[in-house]
Amino acid sequence: MHRFNFKLSSLLDFREYLEQLARKETALAYKDVKESGRAIKELKQRYKKTTRALDKKVFNGINSVQLQLFTRYLAAVDHGIVEEKLREKEFKRKLDERIARLTEKSIDKKVLEQLKGKKEMEYMEEFRKSEQEIIDEIVSLKKARELNRDRTSEN
Repeated sequence: MHRFNFKLSSLLDFREYLEQLARKETALAYKDVKESGRAIKELKQRYKKTTRALDKKVFNGINSVQLQLFTRYLAAVDHGIVEEKLREKEFKRKLDERIARLTEKSIDKKVLEQLKGKKEMEYMEEFRKSEQEIIDEIVSLKKARELNRDRTSEN
């Protein structure tokens, strides 16, 4: 009997490839979310630092031009925080989509892997039955020869 050959192995390979692509896309989306979170954190730290510097200037005395510059800068940083939060929200949405796609691709691959396992078990069972039939036939032939030899030696 020839060795086991899963007829859908090329489809299984393709589904493994699709799962691998989905895994990479998910990792990139996760990276985007993390980078956006770091950018928000950095902008918030910059805002706090600038606010402290403004407080010191106000305490020591500040002219109106400097106050306007600080105010505009703080408004720009605040706007940057809002924009980055929107980007982070979009990145999280994309990450959720990618996770769902990865789950779907993993399930598709797993179904074929289970089918392959089932077919391989069926093949092995059929192979064992075939071997057992051959062994039974050999035993029958051996027994028939012994009986035939015993009959010829009695005569």
